[in-house]
Amino acid sequence: AGLEASIEAFIEDPFDLSRDYMLRSRLYRLGDGSHVFANVLHHIASDGWSDGILVSEFMELYNAMSEGTEASLPSLPLQYADYAIWQRTHLEG
Repeated sequence: AGLEASIEAFIEDPFDLSRDYMLRSRLYRLGDGSHVFANVLHHIASDGWSDGILVSEFMELYNAMSEGTEASLPSLPLQYADYAIWQRTHLEG
């Protein structure tokens, strides 16, 4: 199968919500030093605002890698653990 058919099959493969991550990525090597990156995100994993952040961070990581430099991603003021603690406290009260 050609590249387009392979990407289409990858994109259309349904998520198994009981065991899959809600984000799948695949890198296709074209053999001449070129690559195609395909990314599929289930709609329950993110909202439109977060999608923009994800794309921006992927682009930053890609550019840094291709230029041989360090990626410059913004530091996060909160981590998921902070949210989990807040949520637990909120639900207990």
